[in-house]
Amino acid sequence: EVTEPSRVAGRAICLDCILANGAWVHDDATVKSSVISYQVEIEQRAEVIDSILMGYNVIGKNAIIRDSIIDRRVKVPPNTLIGVNKEEDRARGFTVDGKITVVPRGYQFKN
Repeated sequence: EVTEPSRVAGRAICLDCILANGAWVHDDATVKSSVISYQVEIEQRAEVIDSILMGYNVIGKNAIIRDSIIDRRVKVPPNTLIGVNKEEDRARGFTVDGKITVVPRGYQFKN
């Protein structure tokens, strides 16, 4: 069994976080106080703060993820906000409990 290392590119910021095998944080992305599971890609200028990403996720360019749990196999489009506006999160069908937003496994964003 071959496992990929985690990668942090260029000017990415990773503070108080755990990066599992195959995690890839692109240039200018920010990850703070979060757990990033295996095979998660965080693209340029995206922010993940106080969150848990469960695996096989892609966080698009300029997306902001705060106070959230994103289950496996969710691709977050560029410029998407999750955990910033709880009413918007509820309208998308996400579970909101207190300050935590939960995105279900395999959720498909509408264009």
